[in-house]
Amino acid sequence: MPTEWGKWFVERISELEERLGYILELNQVRELWLQGELYLMSTDDQQLNLNVRDIIAGGSVDFVGESPKMIAELKVCGRGYYSKMLNGFSLTEDVASKKSFSFEDMACHSEAEGSIFKDFCRLFSANSAYEKYMIIVIPKIQGPDRLSEVLEAAKFPGVEVSRRLQWFDVRVFCLPK
Repeated sequence: MPTEWGKWFVERISELEERLGYILELNQVRELWLQGELYLMSTDDQQLNLNVRDIIAGGSVDFVGESPKMIAELKVCGRGYYSKMLNGFSLTEDVASKKSFSFEDMACHSEAEGSIFKDFCRLFSANSAYEKYMIIVIPKIQGPDRLSEVLEAAKFPGVEVSRRLQWFDVRVFCLPK
């Protein structure tokens, strides 16, 4: 399974560790800032575009690239974030105790709320002409909580490329076609 883009995302996000460590404390700008920084780090050959509509159902996709064709969604969430960021609902003990999640598990998510499960499902249902990546950045600026424990340990579908850093962990999943 391809992971060229997955490795690229992990490497570039890791290079931003110190600066991103500061940005993670700011509300409502984290993902957009990170998207912009990754765009600036991309090459002309990659043709990276941001927030493109009409590629996947349910709105825009965070990243679209070429060489090879790729789409990706980005979520920054973890310690101290609303637990509904996982599936759009409250984080029940049943969900929190799972060690891994399948696409079938993630199909149970709120359509009204943005969540990791929703983005995984949107990517999975997208055109198979694209490599599909889910990028999760998990800040560590507060103490561990139930959501961060799930995000840091659970297995999600696809081939994972990840790195643990001082201020955050980054996990990138290349989804199966």
